Amino acid sequence: MTQGRQHTCLSREAGFTLVEMLIGVALLGLLSVLLMGGVTSGTRVLEASRRHSDAIAQLSASYNFLRGMLSRAQPLPQAARAGERPLVAFDGRVDGLSIVTRSPAYIATGGYQRLSLAVEDAGNGRRLVAIWEPQEGSGAASARDRLRRSVLFDDLSRVEFRYFGRSEGVPQAGWSSVWRRQGALPDRIGLSFTARDGSRLPDLVVAVSLANTWF
Repeated sequence: MTQGRQHTCLSREAGFTLVEMLIGVALLGLLSVLLMGGVTSGTRVLEASRRHSDAIAQLSASYNFLRGMLSRAQPLPQAARAGERPLVAFDGRVDGLSIVTRSPAYIATGGYQRLSLAVEDAGNGRRLVAIWEPQEGSGAASARDRLRRSVLFDDLSRVEFRYFGRSEGVPQAGWSSVWRRQGALPDRIGLSFTARDGSRLPDLVVAVSLANTWF
């Protein structure tokens, strides 16, 4: 009897019962689920972080582009009829503008550029696009180099332009939503952006280098 009892105890110590195996499999499955959930959550966090970093980089590049191009606006005269006073080639509206500016450093053709900023409808939102081409007489290398178009901001609901300066017939400088048919450039150009979700992007205010040059 003693040997039989010892044999039974040794058999139980040497292996697992069916219940113990089922419990082990269940625990292993639970650990696998928890691990996979952690991996999935970590992947989502990394993906969201990557999208956020890309959005910040795009935002920074667009602000730098606008700051550089608008600050270099040129007070070149636009075509005028005989006897009319000369006007600067600057057409500023609340929803966009058109100016003459110097080429960015990465454009090999150089010279003056005609830059237009416009708001376009894009699906459920709006976007701000930049279209620029060499100013007449600046000598573009080819038709391919003449027209360039870039999307600066996307997923917007509103973009508002404003201009600070002393327009003709106004004794004091101030902000205005229009700057057209003037003899000089505005002192500053401001832009306000509202995202499609209602949040506000940082405002941009650019000082124009040649604002005090009058015809």
